[in-house]
Amino acid sequence: MKKCDPEGPLMIYVSKMMPTSEKGRFIAIGRVFSGTAVSGATVRIMGPNYQPNNPNKTDLHIQHIQR
Repeated sequence: MKKCDPEGPLMIYVSKMMPTSEKGRFIAIGRVFSGTAVSGATVRIMGPNYQPNNPNKTDLHIQHIQR
């Protein structure tokens, strides 16, 4: 992440989620720190209540980038 390497692992900080006219869909606005975000990529979304040491993985979601 320090190098801002486009070939490195994807690391994005999403600062705003905007709802779309389609129910349940959002547009995420954020900053890419490393890697390249491409359509179809699988990403782990860690919400504000995510705790790395929690074995239940509360507030962790696995999704695909759609557009």
